[in-house]
Amino acid sequence: MAELADPVAEALDGLGCWLDDLDRQLPRLLESADLPVVVRVLQRMDVQTKRLRALAGLPERHVAHVLGTGRKEVAGIPLLVHGGWDRKEWDHFEVARRLAVDPVSGELLGEDPKVRAALRVVLAAGRHEWRVTDLRDRGIDPDDEDDPLCRRERKRVTVQFLTPPEVSR
Repeated sequence: MAELADPVAEALDGLGCWLDDLDRQLPRLLESADLPVVVRVLQRMDVQTKRLRALAGLPERHVAHVLGTGRKEVAGIPLLVHGGWDRKEWDHFEVARRLAVDPVSGELLGEDPKVRAALRVVLAAGRHEWRVTDLRDRGIDPDDEDDPLCRRERKRVTVQFLTPPEVSR
């Protein structure tokens, strides 16, 4: 396993020491400082947190680009790369028509248990959005670029490091 480049490892170790020091100092500050002082400290911490989050986004995007989405393991570290699409502006009429009409015979499928199950899933979710997996199970591809049923936008990719209980799920 390739180790971190020395300057990066050194910087992260220094950050860890700084956080340990802050962890020791904050309880004393909260006991003794006036609220305006605490608010200024919180504001400065917020600025630094945002900087750190932005920096972490660089290797996060790199990992997601190299690995793709899904459960992965790298150097014995289990992780889950989230990504995919936000689907908006559905053509609800067309989706419903495709669900309710047999594409071969043109027969109405309103009593079909699979159609009823797909509609129940949408209603039970409390979000009136089409569930892509359910649509695909019915042979409907909402992401077909030649025949789109919705507008797609890329989601922000994130990397989640899995704990042992999460790995076994």
